Amino acid sequence: MTRVFGALRRHFNERRPVVLLAQGYALYMLIGCVLLALPFTHTDNPPPLIDALFTAVSAVSTTGLVTVSPSGSFNTLGELIILALIQLGGIGYMTLGSFVLLTVRHRLDRRHSELAEEAFVLPEGTDLARFIRGVVLFSLSIESAGAIALSFAFAASDTPMPIWNGIFHAVSAFCTAGFSLFDTSLEAFSDNITINLVVAILSYLGGDRFYRHGRLVALGHRGPKAGADVSDHRACDVRSGRNRHHGTGADRSAAG
Repeated sequence: MTRVFGALRRHFNERRPVVLLAQGYALYMLIGCVLLALPFTHTDNPPPLIDALFTAVSAVSTTGLVTVSPSGSFNTLGELIILALIQLGGIGYMTLGSFVLLTVRHRLDRRHSELAEEAFVLPEGTDLARFIRGVVLFSLSIESAGAIALSFAFAASDTPMPIWNGIFHAVSAFCTAGFSLFDTSLEAFSDNITINLVVAILSYLGGDRFYRHGRLVALGHRGPKAGADVSDHRACDVRSGRNRHHGTGADRSAAG
């Protein structure tokens, strides 16, 4: 066991940051596939292994494509796993992981700082810790507000499990993941102004606006250095193959 941990530590320290980031996302997809393939995450209509893999990859990459009905193939635990994968892919596992380290240790070590800097495109002079805290807190705040609003809207329309549906669709919308627990996505709510408006606002804010908010928080206390352009720099993880010139995909719809 000591040798295994030693080998993992050497791998972590020796690999280029961009390689580690890509491997990290691949690992989360694999873990998600394994979890979604377990029988206790299924309904009476269990999906084949290939569909569990497809769902995990689609969730982490926030693509929104599905080959099976999420609510028809997975029970509440399975849906929760899908939601966690969406959150990891939407905000970025490096962002969340760094936030946890900052919460526990109040600082990032050199290697995690290198990885975080590789994951984001930031103007010179950005306070990385403030940026990460700003991104996560802003994201969770908007998602929470959206979940509350959608829960009331779903309850008013007599939708089963309104709170869970509100939480799931708020996170899916903010992460522009395209997942829905309804087989027809949100078509049944096409005339519900509240649901349409909340989902649209969440999708807009969840494009790259939360990264821009993080940059403004990080730079706002002292201002960017000369030549740093906060509005034009686009922050992006390496998730789903998106490069640094394509942002985070705010053009995708929140559901369906």
